[in-house]
Amino acid sequence: MKVYAITIHYPMDGKQISSVHMTRKGALQSACKEMLEMVLSYDAYEDESLTWVEDNLCSLNKDHRLTIAELDRIFEYAEELLWEVGTEVEIVWHPLQP
Repeated sequence: MKVYAITIHYPMDGKQISSVHMTRKGALQSACKEMLEMVLSYDAYEDESLTWVEDNLCSLNKDHRLTIAELDRIFEYAEELLWEVGTEVEIVWHPLQP
């Protein structure tokens, strides 16, 4: 069995484990929501990117029926946006030990 840890690498504060999940989909949902909220907190983005972020954040908040493929696409684009401000987010799996 695996557990999935969401790790955030901040430019000034270093590395932080944000949360741990039992499923990849749960980790993706949580990571995407957290990433999109982080993007909204920065003033470094164009209106087009912010509109995309707001639309996807709304989808995440109201619809838990997004597929893993849809969540992967949201994660990848949000990851690109965060790289622009020096923040990296990753989902790392670890074997669950007794």
